[in-house]
Amino acid sequence: MLGQYLITFREVLEAALITAIVLAYLARTGRKTLSHYVWYGVYLAIAASAVLGVSIWLVYGILSKSVQVLFEGAAALIAVIVLSSMIYWTATKGRELKKEVERKVEAIATREATLGLASFAFIAVFREGFETVLFLTPFMVTDASDTFIGAFLGMLASLGLAYAIFAIGMKINMRRFFYFTSILLVLLAGGLTGYGVHSS
Repeated sequence: MLGQYLITFREVLEAALITAIVLAYLARTGRKTLSHYVWYGVYLAIAASAVLGVSIWLVYGILSKSVQVLFEGAAALIAVIVLSSMIYWTATKGRELKKEVERKVEAIATREATLGLASFAFIAVFREGFETVLFLTPFMVTDASDTFIGAFLGMLASLGLAYAIFAIGMKINMRRFFYFTSILLVLLAGGLTGYGVHSS
């Protein structure tokens, strides 16, 4: 359950932070009226992520036992690849996340491209949702109940932390936070690698 919690906590927190950065920047630059387009993108991304997760679960359910084993192994190995790239990106680009997001939003908002804002929010949130679904798939097919519980608790914790950071003003060293969570994810990736190789 710890792995499911950590994955969901990390991914949902990233999505929440990016959304909060966008909303805060629009408010700070006098474009708060554009915020609802951001929420459209966020809601659509959450729905799309949920549909993706349910679709994978349904497809897995109709596979034969032998194919299910291969599916589990492939899902674990793909998750390791994406997880490793995410850890690398966080280590090299994570410190510039706020500036990068604000720069992109400024370029979109200057043109008053409302569809662009919704699309940006959708892509940012759906990317995290896709990664969450991908990472949780190996756990889901082996222990659905623990995965649901861990993911739910991770989501609540991440949303609570995001709220504390942006609404209450709690100070946290995000670089150090992502550094230590990356270490835990590396250990998790190692476990998934072993599982994927064994299943394949």
